[in-house]
Amino acid sequence: MNLKSELENAQIVLLVIPNEEYTKAILDVTKQLTVNYDSLCYISFNKLYEPLINSFKENKVDLNKIHYIDCITARTMKTPAVKNAVFISAPNALTEISIALTKHMKSKEPYAL
Repeated sequence: MNLKSELENAQIVLLVIPNEEYTKAILDVTKQLTVNYDSLCYISFNKLYEPLINSFKENKVDLNKIHYIDCITARTMKTPAVKNAVFISAPNALTEISIALTKHMKSKEPYAL
């Protein structure tokens, strides 16, 4: 799928990804978005920050273009002090997620979420 052409034709693109293709698809989508756009907000409900970052690094994803809203790491370990991420207490903390997303949208105006 060419996300750039899809996003030129629609404001919203929904991807339904089978479980067995999930990890590869997430890497591919994230890489395409960071290649084609300057700002991406990545909200993670199921991947810990460090493994996700390591996977992106291994696959040459431009980490400088991504701001993370991590909803899982804080439940399992002490969160690292990083400038490009906000750690939410739990995936069901919808108010926290909303506040973090609103703050980021106002400050960076990411092209993709």
